[in-house]
Amino acid sequence: MPKVKGRDRIAGEALHSSEYRSGERFRGMRVLVVGCGNSGMEMCLDLCEHGAMPFMSVRSGIVPEVESFSGNGARFVDGNEMSFDAVIFATGYRSNVPSWLQDGELFTEDGKPRARCPSNSSWRSPNGLYRVGFSGRGLLGAGADALMTAADIAGRWQETQVAAGANISSV
Repeated sequence: MPKVKGRDRIAGEALHSSEYRSGERFRGMRVLVVGCGNSGMEMCLDLCEHGAMPFMSVRSGIVPEVESFSGNGARFVDGNEMSFDAVIFATGYRSNVPSWLQDGELFTEDGKPRARCPSNSSWRSPNGLYRVGFSGRGLLGAGADALMTAADIAGRWQETQVAAGANISSV
């Protein structure tokens, strides 16, 4: 979990998103979700669906970054304070990609993408593995990556068909 002033004074439940299972136990509670990656977004949706009232704290967003915690809530960098019943930290992830993917073409040893933006040389490995969803742009970036991957696969398929002499129409 991140080091935030007063974290040890949080009166309600405080957990890391890796411990989160369901929003059911947060029904009727005001829950601060710190971080807005895919996990934070999905937890906010799940919390809403289970009758909780989630608030998302991000470095630049509707609820600003947390400056410190007090016994009943949080103080934000803009000086405002809010009370919460629970806090979920959706931050501090370390990629485990190198532990299961033995392909050094797309990711560094610490699990970071070798390049931030897909290009012909950085988002598809020589063996045909694509890197989708690692752009650092959340769900929007994953969607854009998926569209580019689909277009690249379609283009490569068409090239093989043309090379084989097949008569195909454009996708």
